[in-house]
Amino acid sequence: MKNLNNLCDLIYEQKRLFKKNNFLNYKINNKLVSLSHQDFFNKILYFACALRAIGVREKSKIANFSYSCPIWLVVDMGSILASMVSVPIFSNISNNNLLFQIKDADCKVIYCDDLSKIDNDYIKKS
Repeated sequence: MKNLNNLCDLIYEQKRLFKKNNFLNYKINNKLVSLSHQDFFNKILYFACALRAIGVREKSKIANFSYSCPIWLVVDMGSILASMVSVPIFSNISNNNLLFQIKDADCKVIYCDDLSKIDNDYIKKS
């Protein structure tokens, strides 16, 4: 393994070194789903590119409001790969605290894996 200077180097080094088809396993609707190293890397890269494509700038803060699963890692690492700051937010937070954390961290983008977790009426009023 070569010298790694940052997390981005680690992401690219993992892609180069590992070829496992079931790198990450998780359940969707009670069915086991696997992600290969290549799929994981591609999702990270696509997320990073999507952030740039919608105009999010370097050092912007990205709120990661999702359950602990491989997609959480994709959002976290994709944000870092795009030179942005990942702001993890617990998935079971109250709407009041969610709004406070997003404002306090000055997040420009919020990734949410399940919009039903958010009370839209509350957010609109705030």
